[in-house]
Amino acid sequence: MEDAEFKLFELHIIEGSFYGINPPGKISDVYLKDIQWSVARPIVLKGLSDSHKIDNVTFENCSVMGDKITSPNDTLFQVNKYISNLMIR
Repeated sequence: MEDAEFKLFELHIIEGSFYGINPPGKISDVYLKDIQWSVARPIVLKGLSDSHKIDNVTFENCSVMGDKITSPNDTLFQVNKYISNLMIR
């Protein structure tokens, strides 16, 4: 992917009242494979609360500027405590 101006990828659950009357939900079972980003920007994964989490996100064979992503502890990742089962393969 080219020309990622601010973020490479984002999953972010917000309170959402600005967008409508329904409460926020959950995000689960997201699988990204063979993605190559040509610039270094953050990967943002942020849930809202214990009942509005992000679960089971997998990055397989993904790279940034030619370097394979090998750990969710990489400085590219911006995650909060409401993320579970983040896997890097």
